[in-house]
Amino acid sequence: MFSDTHFHFEHTIQHTEVNGVDILVGGRFGRKIRIGDSLGRIFNQDEVVSVVDVILEYYIKNADKGERMSSLVDRIGKEKFIYDVLDIFDKKNTK
Repeated sequence: MFSDTHFHFEHTIQHTEVNGVDILVGGRFGRKIRIGDSLGRIFNQDEVVSVVDVILEYYIKNADKGERMSSLVDRIGKEKFIYDVLDIFDKKNTK
């Protein structure tokens, strides 16, 4: 399973005209496998730490105690999660 996910990541990056990183959130292995969802944007190297900080801040603010990231994304809905994270990221980076 990991190799399939890893291949998808490499495949996505190799076939874009923009160099950068496709960030996937909410993936999980074990009994309840869940493939992570792409944020739908390629981030440049200078943005990666900032967007990961936003994801972690969002998780801390919105997750129930002991809740996994995958469960948070499922509970809130991937569209809302992605919209909220990108909105916060964009607002922080346009100041």
